[in-house]
Amino acid sequence: TVPPRTWIDISASALHHNVQQWRRHAGTTQLMPVVKANAYGHGLPLIVRALRSEPIWGLSVAYDEEALAIRPNWPGRILVLSFWRAALLPQLVQQGIEITVWDDSSLRTVLRLARTKKVIIHIKVDTGTSRIGFLPDELASVLRRLQTRPKIHLAGLFSHLANSEE
Repeated sequence: TVPPRTWIDISASALHHNVQQWRRHAGTTQLMPVVKANAYGHGLPLIVRALRSEPIWGLSVAYDEEALAIRPNWPGRILVLSFWRAALLPQLVQQGIEITVWDDSSLRTVLRLARTKKVIIHIKVDTGTSRIGFLPDELASVLRRLQTRPKIHLAGLFSHLANSEE
């Protein structure tokens, strides 16, 4: 067999140092490392284990299957930042995984489940990337729909600033 030409060495102490630097700059703001795409190719199980001792808000992933994959090794908060499948929503909620609501269809699905189960949601706002998210002028309507639902806990609202320099 031919040995690999490229590799990566992961240093738990370097990761710890990086988190501490971010904490120093963030002040009282809590950190939520994004570990999507196999922790950006670094190895999801390895990175999740290394982050377990860090004082962070939780972890975020792009998709439902990533959240379910890390749940056995991560007791803290997990947020799915993007799409989740309606068929997996009950399992996500059962495991305490927080989800994103980004359009009317995802909101309706959550509202149906929230008749019987507590659901923790975050609202994604589209601020110009045209990926997923409610448009800013839709937020008032979305919030009104959530007000009468005691089993829905709105934990956050976020956007993706892909071109923050602009």
